[in-house]
Amino acid sequence: MKNRVYNGGSFESWIFRISSNIFHDHLRGKQRHQKLLEFRKEHTELETAVEQKGEDERLDRLQVHLKSLDADTRELIMLRFIRN
Repeated sequence: MKNRVYNGGSFESWIFRISSNIFHDHLRGKQRHQKLLEFRKEHTELETAVEQKGEDERLDRLQVHLKSLDADTRELIMLRFIRN
């Protein structure tokens, strides 16, 4: 915090200016914090969407490969890994 030295003039104006500056500093801090929260929320939503897309693609590939197997092998794999 800066040293606030009273250099004459109206003491009330000096105190008011200090209070006003502190309040504005507080508001700027809140705005920065809010922007950071919004950025994190957007970034998290984007990561989740990318992960979901990757998971969907992986499941699609798995379906394709499962369909390429004969029925007995497919059933064994499904019983072993999917129906736990």
